[in-house]
Amino acid sequence: MEVCANKGTPIAWVVSALDKATFDEVFQALDTDVDGFVSGSDPEVKSMFIRTGLPQNVLAHIWNLCDVKQNGQLNSEQFALAMYFINQSKFGIELPASLLPEMVPPTLRPKPTGNSGSDSILNGN
Repeated sequence: MEVCANKGTPIAWVVSALDKATFDEVFQALDTDVDGFVSGSDPEVKSMFIRTGLPQNVLAHIWNLCDVKQNGQLNSEQFALAMYFINQSKFGIELPASLLPEMVPPTLRPKPTGNSGSDSILNGN
């Protein structure tokens, strides 16, 4: 997945720094075992999602979008993205079918290969 606009220019994340800080507070309250993840099977997490008032199918889609590794857990960035999508949905903004590059949490983005100069060396240029 490409996450650079032009040769190494990183794409800004859709979650603002201010929103991330707010969502981090909620995340920390839900991460009771302090392992850096919240689980979809945790009653507190389920309850928080249900309290948003969004339909179950919308919440399931949001979770599936944000659970990039499909392991049933969200880290703080994935959780912030889920909260971003919840807010967007409440304003009637349609959810994407899959994550766009600017939606991928920064720590889950592909790392740049950094071999742009090595290609010319390997090719004898």
